[in-house]
Amino acid sequence: ATLSVLIESESLLNDGIAYALFLSILDVVAKTDSPTMPMIVGTVIYSSVVGIVVGVVAGVICLRLMAHIWNDSAMEVCLAISLVWGVFLIGDALHASGVLAVVAYGLTFASQSSSYLSPGVQHTMKEVWHLLEYIANTLVFVYSGVVCAYGLYSYELDLLHTGSVLLIYVLLNVIRFIVVLVLYPALQRLGYG
Repeated sequence: ATLSVLIESESLLNDGIAYALFLSILDVVAKTDSPTMPMIVGTVIYSSVVGIVVGVVAGVICLRLMAHIWNDSAMEVCLAISLVWGVFLIGDALHASGVLAVVAYGLTFASQSSSYLSPGVQHTMKEVWHLLEYIANTLVFVYSGVVCAYGLYSYELDLLHTGSVLLIYVLLNVIRFIVVLVLYPALQRLGYG
């Protein structure tokens, strides 16, 4: 794996964990008048662990099913994509993190797919996932822009809050740069740079 793949994976995992934390805390706060820290921690642990287990199990099942399909790109791509949606729904139905389930499924699938995918299908699978990634990113950023624009025009924002948000943004990027800079030599020695 290249450094860019590691950074993208780290980013996905961070986003998945943040979303799982948010939904778990929201769930506890919405259901209880006086949530306690053990309730919140228990919910977060359950949501994360069950979501990851569901994703790994689904990834292994998908790979085992693909071992029985040979050179049928439509079938292999459809199986991989439909299981993504199914994994999310199963995780969500179990009151676990569907997002972490999908991330775990993706990491499991990607780590072993070259052994199970038909050689002629690997390129098609990559192209389909790149297209879906592009569409999803576009939708996320358009939606985020609409929500931010609505928020900016709906509420009075003062200079202090705007400056704080910009400062946090800059600091987060500086921290991420420092972490990558510090870990880059070690990653190069491990073959990821």
